[in-house]
Amino acid sequence: MLQRIYDLLFQAFCSSEKLFVCPFCGHDLHCHGSVPRTIKLPCGTFTISIRRVRCPHCRHVH
Repeated sequence: MLQRIYDLLFQAFCSSEKLFVCPFCGHDLHCHGSVPRTIKLPCGTFTISIRRVRCPHCRHVH
């Protein structure tokens, strides 16, 4: 369920062109894979895949 919520938020983030640019150089960011992250909540521990994006211009990963 948490992964589904994260995916929906990421899609909303991607649809906003002004937010999906590199904060260092202003160029468009591109998907660069994902990395697993663990979230600890009072109701349990969950692992979700966090998407990574990369600027092809300055090569920063976000």
